[in-house]
Amino acid sequence: MRQNAPNLFLFIGLTAIAAGLFWAAETYVWPPKPKPVEAPKVKAPDVPQPQPQPLTVRKELVAALAGPGVIALPKYDNLPSLPPPPKPAEIKPSEPRALIALGDDSYFLKVLLTNKGGGVQQVVLTQFDDASRLGLEIKMADGKSRPLHLIPGYKRSWNEYLAEEPAYVPLAANLVDAKAKPGRVSFDESMLSAPSYVLLHYPSRDDPRRARGDDGEVKGDDDNYPLAELGERAWTVASIEPGKVVFETEVAAPYFVKLRKIFTLAAKEYDFKLSIEIEPLPGRVRGAGKFRYQMVGPLGMPIEGEWYTTTYRNAYVGWTDAANKPRRAVEDPASTHYKSGSDKVNHPGIFHYAGIGTQYFASAIAVEGDYTLLDQPWDYVRVTMLAQFHHDPAPPHLVRHRARRAAAGEGIEN
Repeated sequence: MRQNAPNLFLFIGLTAIAAGLFWAAETYVWPPKPKPVEAPKVKAPDVPQPQPQPLTVRKELVAALAGPGVIALPKYDNLPSLPPPPKPAEIKPSEPRALIALGDDSYFLKVLLTNKGGGVQQVVLTQFDDASRLGLEIKMADGKSRPLHLIPGYKRSWNEYLAEEPAYVPLAANLVDAKAKPGRVSFDESMLSAPSYVLLHYPSRDDPRRARGDDGEVKGDDDNYPLAELGERAWTVASIEPGKVVFETEVAAPYFVKLRKIFTLAAKEYDFKLSIEIEPLPGRVRGAGKFRYQMVGPLGMPIEGEWYTTTYRNAYVGWTDAANKPRRAVEDPASTHYKSGSDKVNHPGIFHYAGIGTQYFASAIAVEGDYTLLDQPWDYVRVTMLAQFHHDPAPPHLVRHRARRAAAGEGIEN
């Protein structure tokens, strides 16, 4: 403590000296601080305040309460009469979708066609047995094996438990005469899935439905996106014969064309044939309404043995290149899902087939006849996803996808 005493006295002395120097500077060295100047007080002039005026309302505009929530308004003469309200639209019961059988149990293929889009609703292979998601044989109520449903044609709800097999919907034809109306079906029609092998068309540059810019210029994006109209409308059933069904429909301005889809099937063949005919109608103008169409591939092909298979729904495209060498492209569903669709397959050459294949079976579009590089009907092939899930969404490796081909409508001008 005695050792710190000199330091304490030194600190006190220095503090006293600093305080004295600051007082001397404030008193004799620094100039005095100016006193604040008060602003002169100015009296505001007297301004007369506006007096509230009584509210006057024209008597003829006053509405009197005539009852709870009802207002009585004044009467006016010589007012224009309002048009009568439109009558509500008469709601008629919709006709069921037409289902036409092409082949029976004696055929290798049992096909069910529909007038919706003039497409294929179901394809059954009568000589093969169906298998479940576990890879086991499926028995029907009578104890017999269920034939293989390559394209089921009805909505199959996906479940995370493999033992939960989608409910079976027994589809049956309800139209046997083209001049008659389709009859009622014994199942819930809402369970029908979208048909396969429907035909869509692209909007031409002179189509009024085509998207345009601010200056009226046609946007080029629509060249890659077809219209769903032909796939949704009900086509006319022109004729029904054993092993042959014909659908027809017309496309109005600016195309003015008539489309005809002819399905044929032989008893001992594993391929049904489809011919597409396009003919001009009165009113078609040369160079107007270029008709380009797209054929959609198979939809909803089931996968058997999901727990052990490594092959799901792959897309296959085959063509012959410019050097006359066979080529093939394969798209797996994982890549298709990741890219939201495959790249266009439009290599120089001649297309031969495009389709979807599972482990052991496939459904594809194949060109019949000999074509050259100049007259082949296909423009390109592209694999796309089909976002059509029911109840629970399927994982990416089970994504439904379809192969589609686009063709340019040539030789249909007047």
